[in-house]
Amino acid sequence: MKDRPPESSEPGKKLEQDKNTVQVAFLGTPLYEQPDEVSAKLAYLNKDTLLRVLHEDPMFLHVQTVDGAAGYVRTNAVSPS
Repeated sequence: MKDRPPESSEPGKKLEQDKNTVQVAFLGTPLYEQPDEVSAKLAYLNKDTLLRVLHEDPMFLHVQTVDGAAGYVRTNAVSPS
């Protein structure tokens, strides 16, 4: 079994909230490399982490973290900020 990727904590960094920002709803939400649950997990996100939405589709959001990492999260794993 592969080791879990590090959790993304973004200490000291902030993302300005706007209409293109969402908030992670659950502790340990995976940030996927591709819009597919079997793709590599880049990180596990903390609850309430803010993400900038780059692109939206029915099942996944292409997002960017405050530290610049881009990946995909399930649309049901986030809420509007």
